[in-house]
Amino acid sequence: MTDPLANFPQRVAIGYFNVGGKQQLVQMTPEFFRAFRSVILNIDNIDTTGTGTGDYFGEVFQTAMPVTNAGTEITSGTATLDFSTGNQYASVTITGQAAITEASKARAWFMMDSTADHTDYEHMLVPTNLRCGNIIAGTGFTIHAVADFPLTGTFKVRWEWY
Repeated sequence: MTDPLANFPQRVAIGYFNVGGKQQLVQMTPEFFRAFRSVILNIDNIDTTGTGTGDYFGEVFQTAMPVTNAGTEITSGTATLDFSTGNQYASVTITGQAAITEASKARAWFMMDSTADHTDYEHMLVPTNLRCGNIIAGTGFTIHAVADFPLTGTFKVRWEWY
């Protein structure tokens, strides 16, 4: 019999909490951490620009995911991922990026947007890993999405590169 936990993503330790005088380890997947961070940032409108707000979650997220591109010009936009009629993989190519180089860094994420197929709430909870790659200098890059299970329709994705 195989280990049933082998089907789930690897978890990472993010801290401890105290239960009855005992420290208990808190673990979550990086994907869940990103989703949780997005929800908290949307609810509390936390500033993660590195200027500091003094709030607890802002400090936690600034420590866990520090701003590393301060002072760098960032190019950003939106795109649409189309999972069609039930796929676990979708991609979209971002073009027209004349200043991008092979040394550039690109990233993509979901926000509480909506499309004709999915609500803002569904965008917030979509169980998908996003990765950027295939950077072509003077042209653009590709956003790859892999869902935990087959999805249908379109989702709006935000992106940036620097």
